[in-house]
Amino acid sequence: MLAGLPVTNGDQVLPPAAFVQLDRFCKGGRTLGWRCWAQGRHQYWHTGFTGTSIAFDRDTQRGFVCLTNRIYPSRANRAWLAVRRQLLTQFFEVATSWPD
Repeated sequence: MLAGLPVTNGDQVLPPAAFVQLDRFCKGGRTLGWRCWAQGRHQYWHTGFTGTSIAFDRDTQRGFVCLTNRIYPSRANRAWLAVRRQLLTQFFEVATSWPD
């Protein structure tokens, strides 16, 4: 998903210009279907109804994917949402301090 990472036959998932647009349209904490983690940083995240999440840091070229099913055994199960937020916070803190 990150710019520059090949997928198949050297193709990228998204062209580098798409990532530039994320920065360009970041207003009110949102941009092109993603949420901006912190103002002035190239960090983006997106969550799903079942508790899944994906996040990436363009500067460090690090990503995070979490697949879950928080609606089991009931969609009233909201305990996971706070844990997911903690995991995303930890990812972004580590991503910015990760050595090259």
